[in-house]
Amino acid sequence: MPDEPFGMWLFRETQVPWITDDPNERLKNLSVEDFRQYARMFGQGGAVIRWNGSSLFPSKVPDLIGIKDRKSLVSG
Repeated sequence: MPDEPFGMWLFRETQVPWITDDPNERLKNLSVEDFRQYARMFGQGGAVIRWNGSSLFPSKVPDLIGIKDRKSLVSG
C-alpha cells in the first residue's frame, strides 16, 4: 500500500472496527513526523508503543529500580 499516507497505514494496524467512534480514526491524517513526536513523548513518560497496540494509548512499562530490595511486589 505505498500510495497511502503513513497515517492510514498506522490506522489499519490499530483500528478497532467493532467500537463506535474508534479513537484511532484520528490516526488517518498523522504524518511520519507527528508519529515520531508521539513516540518521543510516550517514551519519556515510561510508555512504549507496541505493534498492534494503539499509538494513542501506549502500554505502560513498570519501573524496576530497587526491585531487588523489595520483600513483596504487592503495594500497600
